[in-house]
Amino acid sequence: RESGAIQIEEKQQELQALMADQNMDPEIKKSKVGALVTEIATLSAGLATANNALVKQARENKISPDELQQAQQLAAK
Repeated sequence: RESGAIQIEEKQQELQALMADQNMDPEIKKSKVGALVTEIATLSAGLATANNALVKQARENKISPDELQQAQQLAAK
């Protein structure tokens, strides 16, 4: 399964391609843009929530700073 950061990047690329499409019906385009923006926002919120949970675990000394850094690097891939 891809990380949240990669999924966000892919959805942003889809959004850019969609915005550049001059042949699509404007109403369909508007609907698809709205759906992609919602997906990106949902993925971003999930990634932020996961990162906040990791930071909390580190603050409570449940994971080491090295483990926190490793987890954040994995999430960013």
